Amino acid sequence: MGVFRSLFFLSQLILINLVSSNEIIDYFCNYTSSNTYQTNRDTLLSSLSAQTNESGYSSSSYGVNPDTVYAMVLCRADVKLDTCCDCIDNATAKLRLCPDDRAPTGWPEYDPDDREGIVWYDYCMVRYSRRAMEGVMAGDPRVFRWNVQKNATSVEPFKDALRNLLMNDLRVRAAEGGTVRKFDSGYAPGPDNIPIYAFTQCTPDLSKQECEDCLQQAIEDIPNCCGFGPVGGRVLKPSCNFRYENASFLGVIPGDQGNETTAGGGNNNNNNTRTRTIIIVVASVTTFVILVIVSFFIILRKKNQGDYLGNSRTYVEVETPAVISCLR
Repeated sequence: MGVFRSLFFLSQLILINLVSSNEIIDYFCNYTSSNTYQTNRDTLLSSLSAQTNESGYSSSSYGVNPDTVYAMVLCRADVKLDTCCDCIDNATAKLRLCPDDRAPTGWPEYDPDDREGIVWYDYCMVRYSRRAMEGVMAGDPRVFRWNVQKNATSVEPFKDALRNLLMNDLRVRAAEGGTVRKFDSGYAPGPDNIPIYAFTQCTPDLSKQECEDCLQQAIEDIPNCCGFGPVGGRVLKPSCNFRYENASFLGVIPGDQGNETTAGGGNNNNNNTRTRTIIIVVASVTTFVILVIVSFFIILRKKNQGDYLGNSRTYVEVETPAVISCLR
């Protein structure tokens, strides 16, 4: 049974990677000439992955005023520690290079003297600034991405189902998370047999109300982003983000999976044998079906490489952590 379980989870991972790979989404940064602040920034950024534990969040600073640098890291809740660390390393390398003074357009609060940067990957976000950021909700800059391959045929029913899932369920439940993780995911049946899978996430330094407010503003941006037409999309902000798709794309959330238990008492050999047989049959059939689906997705992805998500654009509107860390 262990072999079938391993094959099953391997197939799930393959599917997840096909739907959601760790690609860079967008970034902003301003160029910093060689000075004390840049040295402090590079020193801090190079240490971020080692400071991040398996909760996928860290906030730190380096240097003394006026050249203090503050940084924050947030990984997607289903991402394992090693993958989170690799994502952070890629993100910090991007920010350290900062090939150009790339400022978000239409951001009234943007000040080059703030000397800040932010980068979003599919699995993580990294940001830095000369201003302290922990406990401060930041709504800008924001980035939109959307699925360009498929639109909902019944837009209004799809919009209602999506908004109810995001606003009334996932937003509230994510905000109820503690200081280790503010994240929730879920599923809702959409119209025309289109399922809706989604998650919401805030940086855990926010209060419950701040997280709700941040996600509410992000969800209200959907018409500006996608018009509720695409069956997949996301809005990313420094303090929160969400994503929805018409296919499952999340892995196992650490701490959410149940513990395996063995029923005790009585003579359950026949029941155990029957259960084991059912599991083996289901696992075999499921593995076969998943492998067929994987092959289909590989062919489809090669055919439509680069068309899954649309170009990004910005829009501006006026518990104890685990001991394990990325240190390897």
